[in-house]
Amino acid sequence: MDLLSPGAFLKQLSLGVAFGPDSIHLSLLSSQWKRVRQVDAETIDGFQAMPSEQRRHRVQTFLERNLAAHCSVVLSLPRREVLLRQLELPVEARENLAKVVDYQLVNLLPSEEQAVATDTLVVREESDPPRLRVTLFVVLQSTLERYLQSCRELGLVPDRILPAAVALADYLRANAPGAAKAPGLVVRLDPDRGELAGLVEGQLRLCKEFRYDPSNLEEVLESESELFRGEAGLGEEVPMKLFLAGDSDVLGGAEERLPVRTLSPPRS
Repeated sequence: MDLLSPGAFLKQLSLGVAFGPDSIHLSLLSSQWKRVRQVDAETIDGFQAMPSEQRRHRVQTFLERNLAAHCSVVLSLPRREVLLRQLELPVEARENLAKVVDYQLVNLLPSEEQAVATDTLVVREESDPPRLRVTLFVVLQSTLERYLQSCRELGLVPDRILPAAVALADYLRANAPGAAKAPGLVVRLDPDRGELAGLVEGQLRLCKEFRYDPSNLEEVLESESELFRGEAGLGEEVPMKLFLAGDSDVLGGAEERLPVRTLSPPRS
């Protein structure tokens, strides 16, 4: 590409980083003119036993191969590391939302002395009467520092830190904006567990991690879909879309057996 062209200044590269039990997932995305493309992706297995120098070399080689040494970095935290509380409040509560969050923290944490990092997601629902749906995310500071230290050892400095479900929801909105407006589940599969995000009208309604066996994946996803339908108050007549994300070897042809759409942006 001509570096002087207008498009060159609007094209942005971002690296998604997700740590598994013994692996790290790297996904390099390019966004330009509201269009997202996957440039490259790699899963590095056997991560725990790998010497630290080799880990860093593998990650830096991935970036150098894609000329992405100065890309932004987004760290995704798995559901099991994030305490979560969802609330439905009257719209008048917005003025005292900070006090409501503080009260929830007192009841959510096992010890008031534990240092935490928090964030909130507030969505106004046009019901009768209007309501606020508030999602409170809490991560222990010690947990957050452990992940940040792992990134620093790889030569990475995260610009954003997101719960995995939020990252999945953003991923869906970027790659299937029309589908994101309808009720849907987006599921990321790892070898023995998965993480799902449920969306209604493009807004996050459910964050969950689950375990599965490849032999019963269909049953597990059907059960999770019905649970989400009930929690979101969706009638049986309301159509719902299911999206799968993950490495092709983990999906194992599930996208061919299930009535789903594989969420994988086109490579540039």
